[in-house]
Amino acid sequence: MNTIQCGTSATTKQVWEAIAQRGQGQYFLIPQDGGVQTISTPYDERLSQLGTRLGGTFLAYGGGAGAEGEHYRAARKEVSDRVKSSVAASSAPTAAADRSLNKALNSKAYIGDLLQDIENGSTKLESVKSEDLPSELQKLSAEDRARDIEKRLAERKEIRKQSCRFPSNAASTSPRHSRNAMEEYKTGLMLQSLRPCDSSSRKRELNSPHTDDSLNGN
Repeated sequence: MNTIQCGTSATTKQVWEAIAQRGQGQYFLIPQDGGVQTISTPYDERLSQLGTRLGGTFLAYGGGAGAEGEHYRAARKEVSDRVKSSVAASSAPTAAADRSLNKALNSKAYIGDLLQDIENGSTKLESVKSEDLPSELQKLSAEDRARDIEKRLAERKEIRKQSCRFPSNAASTSPRHSRNAMEEYKTGLMLQSLRPCDSSSRKRELNSPHTDDSLNGN
């Protein structure tokens, strides 16, 4: 567990450091009045695009049968799309990229998303009533339904994989290299603590000397 102190209170620092230590995590201090430097990187646009793709995999469920259930699921999807569009239109590139990465790492990023709940193990496809499923899944047999979900989960996993993968030379190609290397390192630790993206393979990818063309848009 990592802790972040906003401000310079010595008493708060002791408590936050103790919590981080007991949670085998890291303690971080940021200014209370802002002043945290935000610097763009060559990967912001690509991360934002991946975040949009990830949001597009949202699969609303629940609400029951009939028109009422369809309206419930459509409303859930509409809210998700509206938030995504609003953030994309109003956020600076760096903020949009940070949000996209958080969505990729956060196992509770979406509310009422069937794919996320299956990924987290909080529900199983076979335990969801047919009338609570999206209409496109209701029409399928149990076998075809399972294949469809597996395909959607594989797509989401690939998007997350691309979002979590950065070339090992990112620090030297980024403006952060000379001005904010330590902050970048700390931010990386905090983000990784939210949810490992296939942690063992992620560590191998981050430690291997390669350049990911997919993040460069090639």
